[in-house]
Amino acid sequence: MARYPLITTGDLDGRIFALSPAGDWLLFSRKSTKPADQEVNTLWVVSTNGESPVPLNLKVSNVVHFAAWVPGQPGTIAYSTVEPRNSTPVWQANNDLYTLTFSPSGWTTQPKLLVSANSRGVLGWWGTNFTWSPNGEYLAYARPEEVGLVDLEAKKFQPLLGVTTFQTHQDWAWIPQIAWGKDNNTLFVTSHSSSTNLVNEEESQVFDLTAITLNNEMKIQLVPKSGMYTNPSCSRMLDGTTNSDYKIAFLQAIFPDQSSSSRYRLVVMDRDGSNHQVIFPPEGLPGIAPQVNSLYIEPQGPVWAPHSNSNKAEYIAIIYQGDIWLIDTASDFSQQITGDGLIERMDWK
Repeated sequence: MARYPLITTGDLDGRIFALSPAGDWLLFSRKSTKPADQEVNTLWVVSTNGESPVPLNLKVSNVVHFAAWVPGQPGTIAYSTVEPRNSTPVWQANNDLYTLTFSPSGWTTQPKLLVSANSRGVLGWWGTNFTWSPNGEYLAYARPEEVGLVDLEAKKFQPLLGVTTFQTHQDWAWIPQIAWGKDNNTLFVTSHSSSTNLVNEEESQVFDLTAITLNNEMKIQLVPKSGMYTNPSCSRMLDGTTNSDYKIAFLQAIFPDQSSSSRYRLVVMDRDGSNHQVIFPPEGLPGIAPQVNSLYIEPQGPVWAPHSNSNKAEYIAIIYQGDIWLIDTASDFSQQITGDGLIERMDWK
């Protein structure tokens, strides 16, 4: 497998890293050359085609939690910003939402405001994460205390699931991980709930994988005590099926009552929560250790192959001990792809 660099500046901060739906552009963030209390980072794109591509500055700064491609709108991204601060964690989230369109020549539109800055929630200073549905019709959001949808016409947040805020006792906040099912109707959420054994419910180690269906707002607990870093990920629609079948991959804590420090295993199941299959790591190897690093960047979960030559969603890529591993879900065969131990982010289109 050939590897070739797109960016060699050595200043990527790892917060934003996303390939466009067609795989022809990479959206990424770079450390700012200004003091941290003036500017956290800057947002860029670079073409993945041709020799010696030139990065394009989108003239957007201070993007920590969210920037992503808008489905069905080539060259358009959505993002949320923060305000730099002197105190840890060196920002105050705006919890806002903008879109911007660029051209290959470097021209960009003026940012379009979709949601104004706000300080919602008890941990509103930390920030909000967003995720587009595959068809671009819905935009989900996640905050430390809730998950819901953004009404872009009314510019309002519509809560779907309340979440018990998790007390980290550190200068960062835990945000529920969310993933869209390929039916554009189901949200899979890592939820946090209280424990009857604790006086302070915010210190509970009870995290579950929950499904929310939009057509009736039904909430289904698929995997109890899955762990705080479940990072669910949905496969493409399986070929040859009549009921919109797809698979779900997620990380399962080996010691769920200590999920903030536990190692994890990679599990695949059907969309209804049945047929659990532990597929990685191989027996004899230690579990996956998804720890938050010093930059407050949460660990990345599994990534499904976008295409397959059969009616099965076969391949998953995952970062394990700093390297990319490829797993065949049909056979549980796993293969190490990189060997330098330096991988922090990946995407697959």
